[in-house]
Amino acid sequence: MEENRFDVIIIGAGAAGSLTAYELAKAGARVLVIEKERLPRYKPCGGGLTEKAIGLLPFSIASVVEDTIYQVRFTFKLGDQVELRYPRPLLYTVMRDRFDHFLVEQAQGTGAQIVEGVVVKGISLNGKPEVIAGDRSFSANVVIGADGANGAVARSLGLMGDVSHLVAWETEVEPGPAALASRSGTATLDLGTLPAAYAWTFPKQGRLSIGAGGQDRVARSIRSYYADFLARQDLGPHRVLSQKGHRLPLRRRGSPIHRGRVALVGDAAGLVDAFTGEGIYWALASGRLAARAALDVLGGREITLAGYEQMVEAELMPELLYSRRWLNIYLWWPRLCYRLLRESSRFWDATARILRGEKTYASIERALGPFGFLARLLPEGEKSKE
Repeated sequence: MEENRFDVIIIGAGAAGSLTAYELAKAGARVLVIEKERLPRYKPCGGGLTEKAIGLLPFSIASVVEDTIYQVRFTFKLGDQVELRYPRPLLYTVMRDRFDHFLVEQAQGTGAQIVEGVVVKGISLNGKPEVIAGDRSFSANVVIGADGANGAVARSLGLMGDVSHLVAWETEVEPGPAALASRSGTATLDLGTLPAAYAWTFPKQGRLSIGAGGQDRVARSIRSYYADFLARQDLGPHRVLSQKGHRLPLRRRGSPIHRGRVALVGDAAGLVDAFTGEGIYWALASGRLAARAALDVLGGREITLAGYEQMVEAELMPELLYSRRWLNIYLWWPRLCYRLLRESSRFWDATARILRGEKTYASIERALGPFGFLARLLPEGEKSKE
């Protein structure tokens, strides 16, 4: 077997790429993962995993869980607040450097190979896909682009040019022991301060992930909003360990995410829940679909990865589009949403079930009656009342 020839090349060793590699290598494919950074590498992310996301993994992640969230402290315009608790875990928090590296190790355990610290320069589609990485060339029957929101694969193929975006400013903060202890098991979400945005804290071991995010049209205000939010957190003496801004693309209905035998997964494909900002579940889910489609190509049952795009459209996009309608409910009526959280146990139960990934947006719509029906009337895109 030629040294630079593989069945599948996966570009990017995040959650989507690593699970795709795991599934394919376990099925007997010869897999190479190319990662531009040295692992483990930091990625800005709140790091909240839902039960739904964990259910996609065929192994335990207990060794990399940082905290378990049972309670959310909601604030409105950085002032009025309410703390709401749920009897079952809402989220499990992870540090993305440890979590992603753990997934890579699982993929390597099934036989996947990895090349670290090598930047992909481009992809050629003349015949079988060829990947130019560093000063080397690799060829494969299938290539999967799992290289994130600004990935080289999408640029090389001319994909993901017509997308909307979410923006975020995220940091890791090391507060004193008292501030950490008071936040164990508790996330914070601020609503209503900045139109089309919200801010959050997620507890980890020895640190807090703190950030603010929202629609692209408020990008210039996100960092100052984050600073105001941070100042209200009563952290006492603290250190900012890292900070970074980034944009997350939102795939439009029917937008191409494959070309021939090359396809995009996870953030690279714009698969993000616009309402919660959660991307890990969609990264894992798209990775599994991509692995299934790649095996069909390798087995001679399909010629291209068109089947992967069809599966994404049918199995993932309906819920993702629904999340954008629900985001618009918050954007149009943030004060009403906050009041419902404070005063309606039914609304809090619906929100908790969404955070857990236990219910779909469509099922919650039915449970909420007339208020839920509003979601069906609102657009999927970036429209909100100022």
